[in-house]
This record gives sequence, structure tokens and C-alpha cells, in this order.
Amino acid sequence: PSAPAADQAWSGTKVYFGKYANNPVLFRVLDANTTDYSADGVTQTMLLDSDALLEGRSFDNERIDNSWQTSDLKIWLQGTGSGQFLYQFSATERGALIASNKAAASATDGASYTNGSFSALVDDNVFVLDIAELKNTSYGYSNSATAATNRIKKDTGNTAGQWWTRSPLKAGNDNYVSFVRTDGNFNNANITYGFGFRASPAVNLALSSILYATASGVDQTTALTAVDNDLVAANEWKLTLVDESKTVGIQDKKCVVKEGATVTVPYTYAGSDISQLSVMITSTERTDAAAEVLYYGKLVSVSGTEGSGSETFTLPAGLPEGYKVYLLAEDVNDGNLTNYASEPVELGFAIAQEHTADFAAYRSGETMEAPAAPSGYVFAGWYYDAECVSSPVMVGTTELTGEEQVYAKFVPETVLSVKAQITAGTDGESEKTSIRFVSTVDNLKYEKVGFKINIDAPGKSEKIVENTKVYSALYAVDNKEQVLSYTPGAAFCANSNYFYAYTIKNVPQANFNTDFTVTPYWITRDGTTVWGAQRTLTIQDVIDAYAAF
Repeated sequence: PSAPAADQAWSGTKVYFGKYANNPVLFRVLDANTTDYSADGVTQTMLLDSDALLEGRSFDNERIDNSWQTSDLKIWLQGTGSGQFLYQFSATERGALIASNKAAASATDGASYTNGSFSALVDDNVFVLDIAELKNTSYGYSNSATAATNRIKKDTGNTAGQWWTRSPLKAGNDNYVSFVRTDGNFNNANITYGFGFRASPAVNLALSSILYATASGVDQTTALTAVDNDLVAANEWKLTLVDESKTVGIQDKKCVVKEGATVTVPYTYAGSDISQLSVMITSTERTDAAAEVLYYGKLVSVSGTEGSGSETFTLPAGLPEGYKVYLLAEDVNDGNLTNYASEPVELGFAIAQEHTADFAAYRSGETMEAPAAPSGYVFAGWYYDAECVSSPVMVGTTELTGEEQVYAKFVPETVLSVKAQITAGTDGESEKTSIRFVSTVDNLKYEKVGFKINIDAPGKSEKIVENTKVYSALYAVDNKEQVLSYTPGAAFCANSNYFYAYTIKNVPQANFNTDFTVTPYWITRDGTTVWGAQRTLTIQDVIDAYAAF
């Protein structure tokens, strides 16, 4: 929000999150990305402050003192029992709340109350704001101890109300806490007062728990469509949170096929309360800071706790180079109630290319040439079956007969990339260690796989290593000496199903900073050698990253 004048109303982004008294709760976004409230000073959160006032509550019925940490208001706001604030929040919504910690006012906070002091937060997942925070102009509040329209809040009856801060008066006045008046100025009240004094909860959400936001009023159950609507101007949004209990993927031994603009997705899903599978197209990797969501929509309605099937959608024209397509399993809820989704899975296309003529155009000597791969993909062999799964074209094939057709398969280039691990437990002090280079394949329909390795050291020549063994899992030890099991899909990408590896043993410590330039490759059944992107690293680089990829 922009810094306001005292007579200006609060203006900024608002999001719906959680449910109280059977209605979604609307919050003001005070800071879309902050670390001011995280215990480690690193975790990124979104700071929210309720847009409306809840029911009347006293600050503390027991008249213990005016400390926020021992207050009845804190107990009620953080409670999950019947009648308490978090009672109707889902488990996933509660899990998205960060335990907020703040020992002192931040650099952008305003001045504390003349007769009061800053009230610290200690592992508070729900709280009310301090006066210093309610004078923070970067939050959209006026830095003044005067009437301020931007601090005026209304109750569910649309009447301006008085609401508690967590700012106590100084010693000698420990029965009093500051509150915001109906004109947006501050005053003090006895902690036992309840009638006419309301709660205005604030929370911090973990940014990692938020998958995306949707403009309030958008119909998310329509087919794939461009993200372009006039509802965005209202600047009210509903959130979609990541729900780790929901999963989505591509059926085993099948692949996503693109024929022209038609994409066929052989999907599988699992988890409770999944209402639809959705497709999202972004301008680049969705985790990139500059990524934009270009298209979004329902692929297919589903039900049950698990299922599989096949569905098609039309890829829009004019997509930018480097675009990405993702599949999600979602629980899309009515109105402004929170949505939930699986972690998105990137769809790598096996682009179907039909050929009924002689194969001569694709031969070079005795080896068939791969067609040019689209950006971000590598060639993965010719197949007779359109799904590019079961019937690879073998080396020596010279021409097609009758009505035969063949299909060129492509997979994301991340499948044929290279990563490295050191010997378990190496901490940089050992005299020798071993380094293991790892890449992946999407299936077992390859002749050979391997690496080209160049070591930047005297007397070392280029080495070509060929493998015929692959693995469904690899093991390593992290910096805490815990054995970790890695699967190809988690370590590389969703299209990776098997590892292959090569280890250089007993490298002396003197060579820990020597450059290893490694290029992975595979040889398809038709005899084509396909090279992945090379990577240059040192053993010290890998030690610094521990044994994890």
C-alpha cells in the first residue's frame, strides 16, 4: 500500500484467507514479502491485517496485567476450539501460519505511543498490531497520533468500531492497553472492557505455502483461457495454498503427446477433495521472479481419492519462447473460500511428428539423425507408437512400409542434465574423496548412457564413459550424517524415472578445486547419440553443498 494522508482511507491489495462465523475473512496485505516477523530473519512471509472487526472481546478478563503474551485476547485468537477464531480454519490454512517473532519495532514502524512501549511477539501465529506498526506508512497507515481515516475499521454491521492494539501503557498503568478509536486515533482502555472493543487479527503467511492468487469473482472451473479480466482492478483476491496430501502426475510408461496444437495428457491423481485437474501456462519457470501466468483453466473434472485417465487441451498460439506448462490437482471452492492444490508438475511434451515417406532424410551413414528439438527439450528417439513408450525404431531401419508412421519423442532437457555428489561423510578435511556424477533417463528404451568427462589437470585426457546400468533410487549422507534416499523425479524432473551414474574414486585433497567438465549423453535405440548440457564444477563445490544434489 502507498503512504496515505491522514484523511485518506486505507488503499491496497486485499486477500481472503480462512473462515470465521461461516464467512471468509478479508485481510489487508500490509507487506507482500517481509522477513521482519520470522525467527530466522530469512523466512519470507506475507503480513495480513483484518479488514473488518470481529466480535467484541475484552483484552483480559482475569485482570492479570496488560501483557499481550498472557492476555485472554491472544488465547482466543490463537485457539482452534469451538467459538475461537481459528476454529473454522482448515488444517492447511493453519499450517500456512508462521509463528511470528518480533523483539522490537522495525525500521519502517512509526513512533510508539507516548505513554506506552512496544509489545514483542514471541511465536504468535495470530496477534493484533502494535501502535508502532499502526503508524507504519509502508503498511498504508498514517504515522501520526491523530485521527486517521486509514485506521478506521467497521464491524460486520458496517459500523465503525473501536479495536484493541497490543501496546500496553507503561508501569503504573498495567490495567490499561491502547486501542484505536472510531476516528482512527488512539486512546487507552481498561483491559477488562469488552463491550464495544473488538478484535482485529493479524497473521503472517509463509510465502512458500501460497501457490497463486486469483482475482475475486473469477470462475476457475472454465476451460483453459488467457489470464486477462477486469476483476483484477478491484484488487481483491482469494488464495490457493499448496496441499501436500494432493498429488498429480503422468501415468507410468506413458508420456504427454503434442500433435499440432493438441496436447494429450495421460494423467493420474491422488488425495481427498480434488475437484478438478487444471493446466497453467507461465512465461518461464513458475518459480522465476519475472514469471507471468499467461493461461489457466480446468483440464477435467474428477472425483474420488484417486484416479487416472486421458484428456486433451489446445495449446494457445503465440506463446513466448521458454514458456512452461504445468498440471495441478485442485480443490476449487465456491466464493472466496481458500482453494487447495498439489505441487504443480511440469508437462514435457513428446511432440508427435508423422512421416510416411522414405527414411533417407533422417539418415547419416548408418545412424539416423535426430530432428531439431524444440527449445528446452532433447531428442529421445523415434517410436512407432504415438505415445512414444513401447515400440522404439531400432538401428538399421531404412524405410517405412505401407501405412507405417513414426513419432519423434522429446523430453525436457533437465532429464539429460548432470548433478554430483561426494562420498558419504566427506567434510573437506579428508585427504581423499570420491565424486559421483549422476544423470537420468525417462525410460529403459536406450542402448547406452554415459558421460564425457574432462579434468583440468596435467596428464588428464578426455574420457568417455558408457553405462548400461540404471537405478530407481540413489543414497547419500547429508551434513548431519543422515542417510537420504533420492528418487529421479524429485532430484531432476517429473520425466526422470531412472538414474545412471559414474564415480571417480580417491581424488586427493590437492585436487579438490580442480575443474571437472561433465557432459551427459544417451544413445537411442535408433543409434542417435544425444548430448545434454555440460556442467563444470569442483569437488569443493560439491562439498560445500553437502551430499545432497
